[in-house]
Amino acid sequence: MNILVIEDDELIRDILGKVLEKNGFTQDAVGTGEEGLSLGKANTYGAIVLDINLPTIDGYEVLAQLRAEGVQTPVLLLTSRREVSDRVHGLELGADDYLPKPFEYDELIERLRAIMRRGKRSLP
Repeated sequence: MNILVIEDDELIRDILGKVLEKNGFTQDAVGTGEEGLSLGKANTYGAIVLDINLPTIDGYEVLAQLRAEGVQTPVLLLTSRREVSDRVHGLELGADDYLPKPFEYDELIERLRAIMRRGKRSLP
């Protein structure tokens, strides 16, 4: 299953790639909201891991635009923002889950698997 990772921190992006590969996933990884939005619209993914604090277009705007375009790919927000209001805002925009940094990679993998399972149940 291919995952889109939209994360501006190169180190986190690289580690995520290794963790995803170790767990049987492939990935496309980009560092800006514009790149992520473009790939998210053009390709089909099992899930999207989306940082909120991105250059060019923030993760909230990426998510809002994807949902406005009808993209229903499950989205896991990954961010250093810890306020309840940030989590609520992301979920209101259409995120399927929210994981604050720092996080455990095992938890991230299981959260991805969970949102992908839920996504399959909602398909016709």
